[in-house]
Amino acid sequence: MEPNAITLPATLTRKQLAERWHCDVHTIIRFENDGNIRRCPNVAGQVQYPIEEIERCEMPEGQKVTTYDLTKLERRVKQLEKILITKENTLTELKENLTLLVKSL
Repeated sequence: MEPNAITLPATLTRKQLAERWHCDVHTIIRFENDGNIRRCPNVAGQVQYPIEEIERCEMPEGQKVTTYDLTKLERRVKQLEKILITKENTLTELKENLTLLVKSL
């Protein structure tokens, strides 16, 4: 190794990965739960992700996923979550109204 060479860590924590991808830690957890990224097995303490795994995720099928893409997807997920909550509230309200209507008959 050269005297002034910079060595990168072989792994990143969830927080470090979220900073690298400019997203929330919960997004990293969701990626892991969905099977899109694998953590290092048997690492005590903080969850660690191997650099090789991170780079694999960053370049699926030879195409690099940009931080813009991740941010855009994260925003879309939040929009869809809000829409889902609104629809669930509407459904609950309709069920309550239907129950009241049936009781009044």
